[in-house]
Amino acid sequence: MDQDPTTENQETTAVAVHEVDSNYTKHDIKLPHEGKRTGLVIGIIVAVLVLIFGGTTLWFCLWYSNSDQVAYDAMNNLFKAENVGFEGGITVMNPNEDDALKMVLIAFDSSSSGLPNATSAKIQFVFNEDKVEGEPRVLIEVKNVVMRDGVIYLQIGGMMDSINSLELDDVTREGMGIFLDTIEVIDNEWWQISIPDLIETMELPAEQSNAMTEVYNCAVQAMNSDMSGEMATIYKQNRFVEVKPSKYLGPEGDSVAPEITSGHKAYELIINKAKLASFANHLPETEAAEEFFACYNQAAKKYGGDTIDVDDIDEIDEDDVEWPDTESVRIFLEISQWDHRLRSAHIYSYDDGEDIGGGMILFKYDQVEVTAPESYRPITDLFDELAEIFSQVFMVPAESYEEM
Repeated sequence: MDQDPTTENQETTAVAVHEVDSNYTKHDIKLPHEGKRTGLVIGIIVAVLVLIFGGTTLWFCLWYSNSDQVAYDAMNNLFKAENVGFEGGITVMNPNEDDALKMVLIAFDSSSSGLPNATSAKIQFVFNEDKVEGEPRVLIEVKNVVMRDGVIYLQIGGMMDSINSLELDDVTREGMGIFLDTIEVIDNEWWQISIPDLIETMELPAEQSNAMTEVYNCAVQAMNSDMSGEMATIYKQNRFVEVKPSKYLGPEGDSVAPEITSGHKAYELIINKAKLASFANHLPETEAAEEFFACYNQAAKKYGGDTIDVDDIDEIDEDDVEWPDTESVRIFLEISQWDHRLRSAHIYSYDDGEDIGGGMILFKYDQVEVTAPESYRPITDLFDELAEIFSQVFMVPAESYEEM
């Protein structure tokens, strides 16, 4: 009888044990259906990426890019920036076409939001050609530098060139003699204005002179204070800037609206007057303001002057805030999409629906080195020269003006 091969020698058969050699694992371990396992891993990675980028897109669209967040970030970045300068221009049209003056053009530039600071402005008057004689070109340039110690340097240029372009007759010039002499002294000269020096030249009683000097030092100290952090904190509680999305950096259909810079979006500015009033009411509570009041009050008590009590400062409400309505002024902002930094502001002004002007402000965040002009004269020299001019005209000794 044949034996069943499945039961033959069952009692004596030992189970064979296979030991895995770690050095040859790749030969000993077999991964069946390797293609399916790879597809699963790739699928998981894709799903995770979809969740990450999908969540990021949802966050960007629903929270980070909503108008309230954009407005808050833009102002917060503005307050906290290490430096904020700006440049731009304003055009003011004269709606009365019968007047000789057609428009006024103003170009301006400021290097920083603190001290030292350098600012400049060019003011040009444009005339209706058929209303004036000759070709008048009235262009005045004003430059101003304020150093960290509070010393001011001021230059006004182009005044005599502008007057000469008017082609005044001899009779008119003679009648303007003292005025023209004064302008000629001031024109194109850098003048240094040092308050302590001016106080010294006034030859006041020592106590009064010292009091004015100490109060001035308090003001300089306040101007050098960094209020950015506190301003940002106050603004967080009083977000008076609101925006709404716009397709253009100007009213829809306005042919002069500039193009939006790549990576930026346009918004129309709306001011919440109640929150702006609340923001202003909190400024006297800042550390910089309190330090100024303490410094001023110390000098006032020392020399018998009136002190300042913050509680006595009247608060304002939204009715006290002078802000034009959208029928007379509209302002559009250009804000970057990712870091929400304010790049530019565009202003449009109207009178009874008629466009009467506008302007543009470009914000700059780079640090700029500010230095005093190399050549200048103290403002006391100007007083001396003007005193001489007036004394000759009115036959009054110059010493009389110097004593005033």
